[in-house]
Amino acid sequence: MSASIGFRLPRGGGTALLALAVVLGVGSAGAQPPRDGSDLLDQARRLKEVAAQKVEAEVRDALRQAQAPADPARAAARLRQVLAAVEQDTALSAERRAALRQAIENRLRALGAAGQPGDNAGRQIQEINRTADERARTLEQEQVNQGLAAIRKLQSEGRFAEASRVAADLARQYPNNPAAQAAARISPAADRAVDLRNLRIEREHRLTGAFGQAEAAAIPPAGDMDFPPDWKEKTQRRSKFLVKMTDKERAILEALNSPVSIVTKGGRFEDVIKELERISGQPILLDQPSLDEAQVTYETPVNVQLRNVTFRTALRKVLADLGLTYVVKDQAIQVMTPVRAKELMSVRAYYIGDLLFTAGITLPPALSQLQMAQAVVQLIDLIQRTVDPPSWQVNGGLVLP
Repeated sequence: MSASIGFRLPRGGGTALLALAVVLGVGSAGAQPPRDGSDLLDQARRLKEVAAQKVEAEVRDALRQAQAPADPARAAARLRQVLAAVEQDTALSAERRAALRQAIENRLRALGAAGQPGDNAGRQIQEINRTADERARTLEQEQVNQGLAAIRKLQSEGRFAEASRVAADLARQYPNNPAAQAAARISPAADRAVDLRNLRIEREHRLTGAFGQAEAAAIPPAGDMDFPPDWKEKTQRRSKFLVKMTDKERAILEALNSPVSIVTKGGRFEDVIKELERISGQPILLDQPSLDEAQVTYETPVNVQLRNVTFRTALRKVLADLGLTYVVKDQAIQVMTPVRAKELMSVRAYYIGDLLFTAGITLPPALSQLQMAQAVVQLIDLIQRTVDPPSWQVNGGLVLP
């Protein structure tokens, strides 16, 4: 249960009127027995609450009697006794003790303003009021100093965001304290200053690294080629994206790279294929639908004269004259039309991030992105001009469905 107690004062007592609007908690007159007789801690807590309620009731009674006293000196003496009891009481919380003390001191100041100038009791009350004001200011300054010390400690530990929050809370708690208000203004500025300093240090560090790389790149290579220090590591990382070949596929590639010589004039297509199988030691499979599409039979004459060329060159020459090509699939060399060969191709992704140019960190973000986009376009153009150029659509290649 709670009750609001207000006091009406004569002119000049506006300050006291605001301070006397104190909410006092009024509880039951007696303590409830503990639910569990063995719960001593709960019983002690309840007894403490009862003692606090008794002190608050005495304060309320003294304030009511001092509202319009017939004898101001006697009322002031009663208030001083209650104030001493509040100061010595240990059952009240710190917040309740401060609120009750403030209410009593405000009433004492009101009684002092109502006394006559030559009245001894009035002078005593005024002296008490001054002492109370000084004590309140001292306590406030101590709490502000503790808050400022906590802010400085957080700043020394580099926890500037927390320091700013503590400073803002301190300023809200003590709106009339110049030191608290100054801390609330200075702490965010210090936080921003540290961020700017860290940003400047990071920028200088990166610029130094970039200039060092540029100077290193300008040094001529000692041999035919200089590889970067992390080239082996990059190669190993890229190797996991590569398609692993079987032993049979590796043998076919070695055969395609071996040197051969073949001379025939008007030889049968079937005989030429068998001779190429004998030379390479690898099977060559003919796709009959592709032969029918290209109008090629086993009896089709073949004219070729090649000496000391790779086997892949000889095979490509024989097949290209007949409108055919070959692919390595299912651990064999398979002959088919170019259109069918393109349909059998698979799409694979390879990491090429380390092949792109590094964007300049000294450029604005928009220009850096433009530089990176240009590097990508150059790499795409390089691939289309060097890897089977006729097969690309941009170079006139067929558009596959």
